[in-house]
Amino acid sequence: MGFRVAGCGVKQFSRTLEKGEFQCSNCTSGGRGAQQRYRHESYKKWITLLYIPVAPVSDHFEIVTCYGCHNEYPPNVLGN
Repeated sequence: MGFRVAGCGVKQFSRTLEKGEFQCSNCTSGGRGAQQRYRHESYKKWITLLYIPVAPVSDHFEIVTCYGCHNEYPPNVLGN
């Protein structure tokens, strides 16, 4: 029979890289797509010990979230 230590496991952490406005292809209130606010975030999974991140488990990945429709897009939609 095994045991479990509270606060140990894998947790995903995010960090906001930038915020701004972009042309969302899903928000159609302005014709072909409307200018909407967005949040560009980076995510990474970490092993936690007593709720403290101690070691990364995966490479980071980035997404852009539209505040209007809440769809998620790859960072290349920003055209940077």
